[in-house]
Amino acid sequence: MSITMGVTNVRGEFGGGDEEPADVVVLGPVGVERAGTLVRPSSGVSRALLGALALSGTSGLSASALSETVWGERGTSGSLLGVAVYRLRRWLADVAGTAVTVRRTTVGYALEVVRGDVDVAVFRRLTAEAATMDAPGRLDALERGLDLWRGDALEDVSPDSIDHAAVARLQRERTAATVEYARVALETGAPRRALDRIGPLIERYRLDERLLAVWIEALACCGRQAEALEAYEEARGRLRDQLGVDPGPELRDAHVRVLRQEMPSAPAPEAVRPDQVPAAIGDFTGRADQVARMLDLLSADHRAVVVSAVAGMGGVGKTTLATYVAHHLREEFPDGRLYVDLRGAEQEPADPGEVLGRFLRALGVGPAAIPEGLGERAALYRSMVADRRILIVLDNASEEQQVAPLLPGGDGCRVIVTSRSRLTALPGVRLIELDVLDHGQAVDLLSRIIGAPRVTTEPDAVERLASICGGLPLALRVAGARLAAKPHWRIADFVARLADRRRLDELTHRGLSVRAALDLSYDGLDPAGRRLYRLLGLLEAPDFAGWVAAAVLDASFSEGTEILEQLIDARLLDVTVHSPGDDVRYHFHDLVRDHARERCLAEDPVSEGEAAVLRALGGWLALTDRGVHTVNGGGNTTTVGDATRFPVDEIADRVVERPAEWLERERIGLTAAVGHAARLGEGELCWELAVRSSILFQPAHYVDAWQQVVDVALPATRTSGNQRGEAAVLERLAELCSARRDYDRALDVLRQALRIFEATEDAHGTGRVLRQLAVVHRMTGRFSDALRDGERACALLQKVGDAAGRAHALMVIGCVHHERGNAETALSVLTTARAVAHDARYTNIEVQSAYWIGQALLALGRHHDARSLFEYVNDASAAAGSRLGDMYANHGLGCAYAALGRPDDAERSLRTALHRAEERDDRLMRARILYLLGDLRHRRGEHRHARGLLEKALELADAVSVPLWKARCLLLLADIIDATGVEEDAARAFHREGLSIFTELGVPLPQEIVQRENAGQAE
Repeated sequence: MSITMGVTNVRGEFGGGDEEPADVVVLGPVGVERAGTLVRPSSGVSRALLGALALSGTSGLSASALSETVWGERGTSGSLLGVAVYRLRRWLADVAGTAVTVRRTTVGYALEVVRGDVDVAVFRRLTAEAATMDAPGRLDALERGLDLWRGDALEDVSPDSIDHAAVARLQRERTAATVEYARVALETGAPRRALDRIGPLIERYRLDERLLAVWIEALACCGRQAEALEAYEEARGRLRDQLGVDPGPELRDAHVRVLRQEMPSAPAPEAVRPDQVPAAIGDFTGRADQVARMLDLLSADHRAVVVSAVAGMGGVGKTTLATYVAHHLREEFPDGRLYVDLRGAEQEPADPGEVLGRFLRALGVGPAAIPEGLGERAALYRSMVADRRILIVLDNASEEQQVAPLLPGGDGCRVIVTSRSRLTALPGVRLIELDVLDHGQAVDLLSRIIGAPRVTTEPDAVERLASICGGLPLALRVAGARLAAKPHWRIADFVARLADRRRLDELTHRGLSVRAALDLSYDGLDPAGRRLYRLLGLLEAPDFAGWVAAAVLDASFSEGTEILEQLIDARLLDVTVHSPGDDVRYHFHDLVRDHARERCLAEDPVSEGEAAVLRALGGWLALTDRGVHTVNGGGNTTTVGDATRFPVDEIADRVVERPAEWLERERIGLTAAVGHAARLGEGELCWELAVRSSILFQPAHYVDAWQQVVDVALPATRTSGNQRGEAAVLERLAELCSARRDYDRALDVLRQALRIFEATEDAHGTGRVLRQLAVVHRMTGRFSDALRDGERACALLQKVGDAAGRAHALMVIGCVHHERGNAETALSVLTTARAVAHDARYTNIEVQSAYWIGQALLALGRHHDARSLFEYVNDASAAAGSRLGDMYANHGLGCAYAALGRPDDAERSLRTALHRAEERDDRLMRARILYLLGDLRHRRGEHRHARGLLEKALELADAVSVPLWKARCLLLLADIIDATGVEEDAARAFHREGLSIFTELGVPLPQEIVQRENAGQAE
């Protein structure tokens, strides 16, 4: 658009033909704009001449001045200047016709614009006219003038060919106009427009106090008070550091107004009704229960935000369900519907800060008014939607941390989240589990896509097709679309092709072929690269590290990673680096993996492919060996089989250096490796991978992965008749049951394992199982059985030379004595356990023993000694990065501080421990912590609060079937209720039940309960 539009030409009306006007522009790149197109001289001298003449106005410049500006102090001859002017004229004639030229003056040259204008002149004219207008007119004129600036003046002219004084003067005019514009914008209630205009200049002119003053005022007017004050402090620091002065009156006055909050708030942006939800599909099928539940949740009145989280596997129809429900609720949310694909299943999920920026823009917030930080964006977003009824659809989320900043604060809003994970940690969440369609619904969906007549013609084939697709909506839709495109195909023939698993064959349509595109990339690899590509396609792990290439090739680590680069360059393999310093991870797209596997089956002998896979699985096993040794300090020895390890010494040290990070990256790969070994019929490799992986999963509390590997390995060992492997897997399954506080199942599993170990005369395995039996007996209150099995375990483990296992068994025995009230005996046994663990370098049990020694010391009244020991546990856990150890350490410190009469310190430590217990879903530890917190409240006379804590503790203790702690909770709860003077019958009933349990257990009452009992009798 021409800059002359809407501006009075200084020369009045002109004639001279029908040519388009042309404008000379220098407020940015130098050139001529005509018919909306900017053309720039290719010659630097021509740009310099045109810029100098444009800045000089109608009077022009003398030849000497022009020469000095363009060529510097050395100038140039008059003939060279004449040649340069001639070339500029020729260029102007080509691009502007007769609209613009250079005329000769008596002393030099001037620019003559016959039809058009010069942006500098227009800018100055508009700023001058603005001074005579009212506020709205002034704002408009200044805005049009400032819009002419497209960068710095003479931006593409060499610094040696610029009149710097003229450019600096022009820049000061721009800054002054910007400041005036911002002030008028503030006066007229448009501070966001002020921010938009000041933003590009504020970083460049960081010492301009006029600019800084209006900047902090605009920030404050937009509700960004803290940013305004921070900007002032930064400006004051710069002025002192760089100029040695304090802020002047204008900047100080603006600061005072901000402090006093005398700035008017920005008016709310005009209400915008965003409607971003994608179109609903016309053949939505099934999901009646889920739809009804979501409609009920999202349309009902609530006092808080309701989040409906749809969880399920990829392709199960989460997005389809979410958009279907969102369209049904359109009238319920008159203020709009926001939608975003968070790309949670991709390698780079959407950044919450970027999403918030998009949402804020959709809600009418100007770009300059959008804060930089995630927290500030989230706060502004919540403010924008607080009093509105908006439905927010967050599709394909990765985790709670990604979703949390995007949740609104107002109770009129509702949220639909879809994710492959169960996002149960979100506040106000209502989980909607989405499974595959049942068989009837799958057939119904196919019928809708391909048409009922074809389904009626081949009902059996459609039934088989629904079964092959497994009810997965995505698979059903693809299959249906192929059939719909080929109405003459027999469905039975298509089913036969799908059953052969040649999916790439079916993904070819009308000249488009996935296989053909991949073939081109594959053919561009050298022989080594093609071989690696084929062998990697056989793996089932979703991603892998570089050493896997070395394993499948049976080559060195450096050779394998070098060949991997070929696949990356050919875009056949994707790369992920989670953070600087991390190992690179590689992964295939699913269709690329199909292509690689297809090529391998076509070109390589089966035996070579199987050998490559076994080497990779052997590499994972070797790394788990190193990980187990590192994490447990040589302890927790377990059954070792005969599976072949692939040497991975070149990268094994990385497992030692950062075992937790390594496990996080390899966790899914390890579970896939267990399943792959099982499917290959490699039972020995399968159970060894499962057992050693589960040992690593335990301290990290990856209970789902732990469950997955034992569920795969156990039937594999039974199918192959591998008793040693079966018993080892049962042992790990029992440990998992104990970790989940499912002691009944743990007891059953351990008895199965014990029968196998005893039948095969495996003394070591028998000793380990007896030790675990002692743990289960102790937790379920069978203390005599616990001592019996614990002592048998000690003897067997000592006999086979397993010092670490013996230390663990001794610790269990010590805990039993402690819980039976034999504190002196417990202290002695636990001290021995700690010493044995230390000598065996079994750090985990050494630290656990120290915790229980601390508990025994508390029972003996040695409170200060106990606190010192718990501090040691805290330091050791911090050094190891153990959140489990941190939980026990803070629980112990809470106990010690309570005993020392420091209730505030006790509560702080216990709150930390409770947070850790909730992270791990450790219900027993939560019960123990809540018990002590309730006791602290009870002692303060806060009986109502104490009762709530104890009721929750009792519920947890009862749920995990630990009678000792159930009894303790009952007695304390009785005491609390009794203190209130009401519900005396309930108090007596709780008291009787608690005493009955202690009697059944054969355990004396703990000292603190005896003291409460005596105090109650005295009253």
